[in-house]
Amino acid sequence: MSSNFFDPTFVHELWTLDGHAMAAEFAKMFDEHTRDLAGQYFADARAFVLRLACTAPDVRPPRSMSELIERVDPDWLPSAWATDPEVAAQVAVMQSAKPPIVTELAMMLRGLAADMHAAGTEAESDVR
Repeated sequence: MSSNFFDPTFVHELWTLDGHAMAAEFAKMFDEHTRDLAGQYFADARAFVLRLACTAPDVRPPRSMSELIERVDPDWLPSAWATDPEVAAQVAVMQSAKPPIVTELAMMLRGLAADMHAAGTEAESDVR
């Protein structure tokens, strides 16, 4: 699958992927393509948050951008992963970073959604 978040066909297919594949597509989009350790840390942390949001236990993967943004939330993530107490601790650590990783990622997703919508991809359409 070729990642083009401004191609309506790609966007439609994106919302039909399993959680792991979907998280990987978004992680590639937000990868900073940097070799310094700080940039790699943030890229890895965003990829981790995306995996949590897209693969939460007993919840299907998100089927729209708004649903994904709702999940990239410092309260939703530990709640959805309540059966794994380490996740709550990891989310808290990422939120304490400067900038707070979960909040920053949610803002990045909102910006991407606006750009996708402006490009005519119907970013908020879902395939429920």
